[in-house]
Amino acid sequence: MRRSIDRILVSHAGNLPRPDDLNTLLAGERVPVALDTRLHNAVAEVVERQIACGVDVVNDGEYVKAGSYTGYIHQRLTGIEVRPADPNRPPKHAGPGGRDRRDFAGFYTSGLWLSGSGGPVRPGFATPGPPQQGNPPQVRVCTGPVKYVGQDAIQSDIKTLKTAIQGKDVEGFIAAIGPCSVSTGPYNEYYPSQEAFLFGTAEALREEYKAITDAGLILQIDEPELATSWQFFPHMTVPEYRKYTEMLVEAINHAIEGLPAENVRLHFCWGSGHRPHVHDIPLHDIADIVIKVKAQAYCALHQAA
Repeated sequence: MRRSIDRILVSHAGNLPRPDDLNTLLAGERVPVALDTRLHNAVAEVVERQIACGVDVVNDGEYVKAGSYTGYIHQRLTGIEVRPADPNRPPKHAGPGGRDRRDFAGFYTSGLWLSGSGGPVRPGFATPGPPQQGNPPQVRVCTGPVKYVGQDAIQSDIKTLKTAIQGKDVEGFIAAIGPCSVSTGPYNEYYPSQEAFLFGTAEALREEYKAITDAGLILQIDEPELATSWQFFPHMTVPEYRKYTEMLVEAINHAIEGLPAENVRLHFCWGSGHRPHVHDIPLHDIADIVIKVKAQAYCALHQAA
């Protein structure tokens, strides 16, 4: 990674607002030729805007990740399928705000907590208010070995960004979802344990990670689960959560094994949802574990209550 002794270099966490016309294309029938052309042009535009703002380490705005930071990867993996939710099957975990919900139940039943949790509207990411009624709820289920099949897609991402930064005095980074974020949500019906599911996912994602670093770009691993899982599992004590976090870090290191640490940076957070954030895990409880990830740089972001 680029270093400087003259000034503080500037980067950001990854996701940037998309142009309205690109949002329209992404929300419509997704005509491949029109979408591909506009996507490439939009990335070039957002790179120029970052440079104009003085950003030294730029990215593609995560424009390819329409809808959510996790959704894109399911088009690049096999072994995880979507099914209608079984109302009799208990949720896998308490979800975002699992600890806050105990003290602020009314806030969650109002539906306001959805604001900021994801979606196509930017800035803000979602329209405040109760969740809209749509199709029957669905869940993801791991039904076979997790395999990476996104080779063409990641090469397209790489080519688009490298073309946009060619000849410019900047470094480029691509954000890729972490193995914990992929495996924490889906029900596991294939692997002998959740831990095996986690490490199987890490093995598969290494292909995307390696493609990014092989191209000479910076890999940013997005792994909010390192901090947000404290809300998912409200029964855990701090010592238990530290042990759980050790496992997550081990899985991340498995995924980046053999990759140059100088081309890897880690981003984690406490979730972007507009919720109380009163019971988030303090950084000092997990910092010594998180920095065991074999990356050269770390970024931790917290949204204040």
